Amino acid sequence: MNMDCENFCDLVIYVAREVFNESEYKYLGKTRLNKLIVIVFQELGYPVDGFVWGYYKHGFYSPQVNEFLGKRAPAHDELNLGSINTPLSVNTPQDILIKIKRIISSYQNHFKKRRDSFRDWVYNEKTPINYRPFYGVHNELLSWLDNAINGNIDKEKLDELITDYYLSLKHVSEDTLYLFSDFTDLLEDLVLTSTKNTNDLKITRYFNQLKKLYLNKISRLLVPYEESLSGDEKEVQKELERFAKKKKIISKEVRKELDEIYDSLESKGLLPSFAQILGDLKETVQKYPNAKSVDEIIQEISR
Repeated sequence: MNMDCENFCDLVIYVAREVFNESEYKYLGKTRLNKLIVIVFQELGYPVDGFVWGYYKHGFYSPQVNEFLGKRAPAHDELNLGSINTPLSVNTPQDILIKIKRIISSYQNHFKKRRDSFRDWVYNEKTPINYRPFYGVHNELLSWLDNAINGNIDKEKLDELITDYYLSLKHVSEDTLYLFSDFTDLLEDLVLTSTKNTNDLKITRYFNQLKKLYLNKISRLLVPYEESLSGDEKEVQKELERFAKKKKIISKEVRKELDEIYDSLESKGLLPSFAQILGDLKETVQKYPNAKSVDEIIQEISR
């Protein structure tokens, strides 16, 4: 049985409203509904015209489902399973309805988990092993940035995170790696400056700025989305072309913002001195005599 993407999404939502209790609808917001529909698509194994999915910012994700949910979003209320009341738009065989109900029921408890537990389940159990290091270090970096914004700056932890992050980026182009390198350089500069500077409010503002840039733009360049795309072959090709264009735009925006942040730090005297950089380099060499430079790591993972 063939159906289009919108009818398929309607069907999964319809069955989900039967499986979950009304008191549980609140757990299934836009992100979880997207993942639920992707899981049903994966496990049902039926062709759905126009359906594509891949691993994006929060794990597995479908742009078509995201568009569908945007259309179904209520004007003012928060989007969740309770705010989407859809009838069956196609005559669906009973055996398919039963299969979808079984799939959703088997995952019901996972979709009722608290946010952190749900995220851990997605990243540690529902994500391929080769992508798990990326999502793990992505979350660790966000936690580190939150701590830095609150004044808890752990230099050694950042050094470890940056190394681990590079090692998780074998799917990323060399140009993007160097862009990410400029971002991590700014983080390290701020850390060095913070050890000598008492103006914490200025430093905090820049950590905040870098976190927003990372979360909203840089992380979108680093996800394994392109190589993991699957589904309708024609739509996969279209999505690859669309995403490649979007990445070019985002890369230019990131380059501009990183340059602006650097210039602002320089004008305010918040960049580390040559003596600070040299002292930090000596300390790193003493502590990790066999450590590789960022350029060496990038060259290795780009081969």
